[in-house]
Amino acid sequence: VGAVIDGQFPRPASNDSLHGRVVLSGAIVHVRDIDDNPVNDSALRAVAQEVGTRSRLGVPLLLGGKVIGSILLRKFEPGGFDDSAVALVEAFAAQAVIAIESARVRQSEREALERQTATAEVLAVINASPGNLAPVFDAILEKAHTLCGATLGSLNVYDGTYFRSVATRGYPAEFATMMMQPRQAVARLLDLVSGVDLVHTLDMQAAEEQQFDNAVVRGLVLQANVRTRLLVPLRKNGLLLGFIAANRQEVRAFTDKETTLLQGFAAQAVIAMENARLLGEQQEALEQQTATAEVLAVINSSRGDLARVFDAMLEKALRLCGAAFGSLYTYDGASMQTAAQRGVPAAFAEIRKQHPPTMLPGGPIARCYEAGRSVLVLDVMEEQSYQAGQPSIRALADVGGVRTLLVVPLLKNTKPLGHFALYRQKVLAFTDKQISLLENFAAQAVIAMENARLLTEQQEALERQTATAEVLAVINANPGHLRPVFDMILEKAMRLCGVAVGLMSTWDGEVTRSVASRGVPPALETFFAENPTFQSSANTLEGLRERRPRQALDQRETPGYLAGHPVARAMADLGGGRTMLFIPLIKDDVAIGSFHFYRQEVRAFADREIALLESFAAQAVIAMENARLLGELRQRTGDLQTSLDYQTATSDVLKVINRSALDLAPAMSTLVETAAQLCNADVASLWGYRNGLVHFVAYWPDRVEEAARLRGFGQLPLDARPHSTVSRS
Repeated sequence: VGAVIDGQFPRPASNDSLHGRVVLSGAIVHVRDIDDNPVNDSALRAVAQEVGTRSRLGVPLLLGGKVIGSILLRKFEPGGFDDSAVALVEAFAAQAVIAIESARVRQSEREALERQTATAEVLAVINASPGNLAPVFDAILEKAHTLCGATLGSLNVYDGTYFRSVATRGYPAEFATMMMQPRQAVARLLDLVSGVDLVHTLDMQAAEEQQFDNAVVRGLVLQANVRTRLLVPLRKNGLLLGFIAANRQEVRAFTDKETTLLQGFAAQAVIAMENARLLGEQQEALEQQTATAEVLAVINSSRGDLARVFDAMLEKALRLCGAAFGSLYTYDGASMQTAAQRGVPAAFAEIRKQHPPTMLPGGPIARCYEAGRSVLVLDVMEEQSYQAGQPSIRALADVGGVRTLLVVPLLKNTKPLGHFALYRQKVLAFTDKQISLLENFAAQAVIAMENARLLTEQQEALERQTATAEVLAVINANPGHLRPVFDMILEKAMRLCGVAVGLMSTWDGEVTRSVASRGVPPALETFFAENPTFQSSANTLEGLRERRPRQALDQRETPGYLAGHPVARAMADLGGGRTMLFIPLIKDDVAIGSFHFYRQEVRAFADREIALLESFAAQAVIAMENARLLGELRQRTGDLQTSLDYQTATSDVLKVINRSALDLAPAMSTLVETAAQLCNADVASLWGYRNGLVHFVAYWPDRVEEAARLRGFGQLPLDARPHSTVSRS
């Protein structure tokens, strides 16, 4: 059955199937007897009769209110499933969503690490091959094509008239030889010459590409069977130096991530070409190349440590450019911060500490950022702003003794991230070679900043994933015991989000009850001990009704505090709370409690922090639901073995989810099998739903044709025998 089903999907969701109704409605669909269900059409009834099932249950997988799949259970007998079975499948659906989201996060981490590793390896090749571009181009092409899923391509240079390939990958030998010969720009290449950022052709064999009036285009389509093509230019100061071509032999567009990655490799190729050009010029160029190689070595060995990188750049720049002192500033779009400085006079350093540089209209920094290029001021005292008495420029010349100034921007896709500033205490222009060297350092600084950003994101994602796994482990180790789960969630949430005080409470629709806390000052702890139940503030009540997070930047300015609400007052006055974040606990679209997190300073929670805390809230709800179901089983049946079976099954599912980092197959197969067995179902399945299409994921049992034969419905053909593997789609 699995093989047959897998061959029929993906396909659009429709009301002709149970899983289609579940994913389209986002609600539970429970058919107690398909023969007596008037909404079933003949197609659905025929499928059910062929397999022999009478009862059906479908539960959606919901992530952030969006349907991403479904779990289906079926029985050969009519009668349906009882409420406890439905609740259990809902719990398994929530666990499946956690597993899917965890796998997505880990996949993103792995992809980011692969990109970071590839970037470091290319930098190492550049460092080990000063002036020798062949291994650099080969390494760039190999990494770019591997990470972007391109089957063939080339790296090409442009001398202003002709293009030629200097490295190829995957082309037929005869065609690759032709690509190495100089050729004039035609068609799409003229777009690169004219200044476009990239050329992305979805299908080279489409009508507009069938002219084949050029040997290279004809060879790409007819000899290399190229369909989708991406051209990323190599530019320096707006001048086209060449391009990277990444090709696929099927029609499949390159994603934004892949395009950005190729643009990063293009930037490294430009650095390598510039390094080689400098190395080919005189002894001065050799010194500059040595400095560049040393800076690259520092970048390669200082993963994420920007201070060492910036300091090394400034040291080399000052020595090779003959500058008296220099600084590197970062820019976040609003203000500038000093990231590194070297040789700065003490008096001027103190002024800069108190008054960082600003975007003075018409000033050197503003001109540099607006034009996206270096600005050389031959004599600061001739600047209009100096003669007008502008304090910052006056301090630069009068206190720092600066006469000649060079400002070089740090640009990422034309966006300024900061700048280098080199100063001379005499009127002496910087040479073109010196400006070029500093521009090369600026390009390397941008790469180092991007590497550090990626590394920080990877570390944060890993910490979040580890915390999620540890919380799941606590849920697994303490079935039915909520306090250790709540304590673990609060501890992880507060540590990862920089929170001073964390509180968790339940809500029954009228009264709020505190159930766990962490970091609570003694005075606030006494308040809650004296008030175990309390009426929530208007802000909290509104958040519970809206069922979404609410943030108060300053607790002392909220309506509840200003109105004298006792809890709001206690949080701020006794607990020292300033910035507050409220996260509701939601089950079946109903708020059953909340987290409150407080910072003792005014500092807003970032979107990624709120998303992490919402995931912890989802885990808390799962733990509460597991405990409730376990208690109901014990109370209703008095059957210890039944309770133990449920507890063990839930524990097993959580274990599989926890250890199935990227491979969801074991988790999904275990989940549907466990759900079917605990709910006394004859057949169970799990389905994905994405972009309007239903995908087959997992099926139980492995030998469903035997069960069908026992029910008198015959044996399925050999080519329709089922499997329990997860479809790669």
